[in-house]
Amino acid sequence: MAGNYRPEDLALLQGRPNTRLLGNISWNDPATVSFVTRHCDVFVNLSVSDASPTTLLEAMALGLIPATTPQCGYVLPSFLLLSLADPEHNLLTLRNAQAMPEHHLRILQKQNRQI
Repeated sequence: MAGNYRPEDLALLQGRPNTRLLGNISWNDPATVSFVTRHCDVFVNLSVSDASPTTLLEAMALGLIPATTPQCGYVLPSFLLLSLADPEHNLLTLRNAQAMPEHHLRILQKQNRQI
């Protein structure tokens, strides 16, 4: 996870060894980009609308699988769909993503890179 979060948000990380808080990161730093592409599979975006999906396209180009809401305006079969109203659904979706077989993750990543 990258960005700024409240302590109660960070409490969700407890007991999740496959999830880390990266804090504020700079996408201009090659070492950061290298770390993210080596260690991360999913890009979570809980936007309500996204007129210019630059962050989704950048994530897809890096090989990350977008986990986003239908409200963002971009819904593709290779995306993981999240809810703005149901945090339990979101946790289940992200847990399932963590448990996905590696070959399935690679298929989704390949599909996203071809868009």
